[in-house]
Amino acid sequence: MNDIETRLRDALAARAELVRPEELRPTTPVVDPPPAWRRPGPLLLVAAAAALVVAVPVTLMTVRGGDDEVPDATDTTTSAPLPTHWWERHPDGLPDAWAQDQGVEAGTWLDGDLDGDGTSDQVRLSGSEGSVSLQLEAGGRSLTTPVVGPVSKVGPLTTIEGSDTVVIPVAESEGAAGTTYTTWHLYLVRDGQVVEAAAPGSPMFGSQTSNLTEAEGGTDTWRTWVDQSGGIVTMSYDDDGTRITDNAYPGSARKVYRNTFYRWSLDGTDLVATRIGQGCTVRDDTTITACP
Repeated sequence: MNDIETRLRDALAARAELVRPEELRPTTPVVDPPPAWRRPGPLLLVAAAAALVVAVPVTLMTVRGGDDEVPDATDTTTSAPLPTHWWERHPDGLPDAWAQDQGVEAGTWLDGDLDGDGTSDQVRLSGSEGSVSLQLEAGGRSLTTPVVGPVSKVGPLTTIEGSDTVVIPVAESEGAAGTTYTTWHLYLVRDGQVVEAAAPGSPMFGSQTSNLTEAEGGTDTWRTWVDQSGGIVTMSYDDDGTRITDNAYPGSARKVYRNTFYRWSLDGTDLVATRIGQGCTVRDDTTITACP
């Protein structure tokens, strides 16, 4: 050992003797660096990426709208509440109401394109009871066909599926004890001739209604009318044990009739009834509603 080494050793030993126990500190532990995802820099990048992902659908939604109106976030309007009671609702696919006392009596002309040539024609009932004819002025020609039975009214003229021209309903009514029976006939012009359509096997092409009040036990069986939107509809009062529901309106004794509805069409010259749904009515009120 040379002189320099000896002097360094003596100096270090002397320095060590000066250190007191209370000045000693524990050794600082070695800590591994935090993973990359916990470092401030990567965290900021992740947050920015998340914000970008969230923003993308909003941007796409706005662009996809094209010409459509973009909803106003400040719009506080709401749609009208749905009806809560059965009598306030209307069954889909059914007429809004039924009709009665349609048509006109003999002698009154009705106008319509009866032969499909694009010009207006005329039709009326002529004659007297027991000798009534359907008289048409169509395409510069006069056409006449006899109508059998006691006839009361003709019309209104209407369209019907299966016919290229308007059709002519004729109703003949007769009364019995407490009941009115109305038989309907349907005429149309085919190949320059007046043709009557037939309803084979179906007595419903007409009406059978009671002249009695509800208190007297009067009930209807079926009813046929020309719908305001076109076409001919029959309403059959169901007789299956659910025909009449008593006290259907809270606090009321009015009776509700459950009905099945049919719409008529033509297959050649045959009338065909197609069921279109069920609804309910109250006597002496033409409104058609849902059922209780």
